[in-house]
Amino acid sequence: MSATPARQLAGDPAAAKSAANEHLRLVLLCQREVRSTDEVLSRFWSILSPAFESLEECTRTAERCFHAGAYSAFWQAIEESGVHLSLITDNLDGFQFAIHARARMDRRLATELNEPTTESPVSMAMVSDIAIGARSASDRIDRLVARAQTDFKFAAIYEQRRANAILIAGFNDLGAAIHSLSDTLSSKLDEVIRSIDGASYRADLASNRASERSLEANMMLDNIQHRQPR
Repeated sequence: MSATPARQLAGDPAAAKSAANEHLRLVLLCQREVRSTDEVLSRFWSILSPAFESLEECTRTAERCFHAGAYSAFWQAIEESGVHLSLITDNLDGFQFAIHARARMDRRLATELNEPTTESPVSMAMVSDIAIGARSASDRIDRLVARAQTDFKFAAIYEQRRANAILIAGFNDLGAAIHSLSDTLSSKLDEVIRSIDGASYRADLASNRASERSLEANMMLDNIQHRQPR
């Protein structure tokens, strides 16, 4: 409740009660939307987190197979890494949308309703740590594919597997798919990190401003009550 309404409602108990009920209704509605958005964030994270881990595992397998000259196993690991890359990039947009929705709810709670915000189920630290690993894995996979395609034996085995190779993200060529998906992943991860970082900063700033306004309103009400005749 801002300072001006507090001054106006101090002498009107009925209006004050009505405003308090409306305020409570809006707070409960906003908190329900926050919980719903948190569920969406958690669902996306339950998809993304294991996909990030699987991408790293496939990358390590591909590296081992490349150095061991295990041609078929190498391309199998590359194909599987492409599946994980595609899964991650397909879900990052929705994940980022949920982050923005959560930030809007936090700002409304703090700036419009003067209410505290809750911690998001997905933190900046969680995403940053896993994003570093995912970007590293996708870059390594991209470089491995480029090297393998210039090696006669790896390239020959790849051509034999092309007929049975899975299609990824609409690409007919696995190398092109891996390269494009790696670039897309890096770009989208940057956007997600900026979104989380910006949302955290704005939420903290809004919360601080809300606390200041709430304190000012309470002090004003206190002053008005002390000035009233006994």
